[in-house]
Amino acid sequence: MIVVLSAMFAGLAVGVLMAAVVGVPLTAAMGAGGGTLAFTYGAGMSAFSYIRRQSN
Repeated sequence: MIVVLSAMFAGLAVGVLMAAVVGVPLTAAMGAGGGTLAFTYGAGMSAFSYIRRQSN
């Protein structure tokens, strides 16, 4: 649950920052947010499974 929420927050934050602060067009900002969400989710789940495997 923590991984999913942090990935959603990171994707949203990057999308908003790219659109509002940097001035990137909205479609590119949405792409950057989606890419960040996917990367953060994948990295978080990889770390979670590694930690879970080490504890067993």
